[in-house]
Amino acid sequence: MKKTILVIDNERPMLELARMILERAGYRVLEAVNGEDGLQKAMTLRPDLILIDFMMPVLNGIDTFQQLVQNPAYREIRETPVIMLTARSVDEPHRKELLAMGLAAYLVKPFGHRELVNVIDNVFLSHELKIENRRLQEELHDSFHETVNLLINLLAIRDPVTQAHSLMVLSLAEQVCRKLQINGDDLFHIKLAALLHDIGKIGIPEEILSKTESLSPDEYVRMHQHVHYGYNALSGIKRLSTARELMFHHHENYDGTGYPRGLKGEEIPMGSRIVAVVDAYDAMTSDRPYRKNLGTEEALRRLSEAKNKQFDPIVVDALVECLHNDPSLVKTART
Repeated sequence: MKKTILVIDNERPMLELARMILERAGYRVLEAVNGEDGLQKAMTLRPDLILIDFMMPVLNGIDTFQQLVQNPAYREIRETPVIMLTARSVDEPHRKELLAMGLAAYLVKPFGHRELVNVIDNVFLSHELKIENRRLQEELHDSFHETVNLLINLLAIRDPVTQAHSLMVLSLAEQVCRKLQINGDDLFHIKLAALLHDIGKIGIPEEILSKTESLSPDEYVRMHQHVHYGYNALSGIKRLSTARELMFHHHENYDGTGYPRGLKGEEIPMGSRIVAVVDAYDAMTSDRPYRKNLGTEEALRRLSEAKNKQFDPIVVDALVECLHNDPSLVKTART
């Protein structure tokens, strides 16, 4: 099936020349005599590519292109590749600005017939590769989330209480990150670490996880192994490598007395420090086999006492602000 190219130019000779060149190259050609006409026809006829002249009255090439990529009315055709035909008087910084906005290519006048066709062919090839790459990225994204969900479902089968705890730690960690203005990839990795921080408990015996009395020294040592079990379990998933490191260190103490490495202060990744605080808060405000929940007031008192010892004071203060702003997170002690 022939690909369709919409040519937007206010000069009739240029439209006729473009039609002759492009039809000879095997393309179907549509014409528009100004920017507004071009945008309307692009919306109605959905061309595969738009070829637009830089110099036009009223709505010039740049204005038309900006409308296409920025106006919500044209959201449905925003991905249509656009080639701008520019004069030599248009400086290089201006052209780079257009490319940064998403322009597929520009062609400086005057140009030969073969040069025009080559640029169009290359843009179509690049656009198809872009679409295919996006499809592959979406498949990888879906596969990755399926893997994470599988891990959490396995944890639910093994220990439903730990699964519920992990989901709450995820929610709290995200709120603390927002409070500390942590966004983008850092937020993504911290959320993953929060969700998976206890995945290693799959390797801890049930009698230890559900014990109603205090753990023996040997059982404490065994429980501490859960960070190693989780670290090893996630070793084969490349996209989890950063979250894996954050998860591994979420039991480090701010004063250096924690495990598994005895890291101290800034040596501990910020994501690990965040998970440590919200993990402790949710644990203290949830029922456990060995005690009822302590309630928010007592949990915050203990967190405050542990500032600069077990916990980063900045993270504790951020959690306190989150709880103050969201009363639904506050829990009453059970006796």
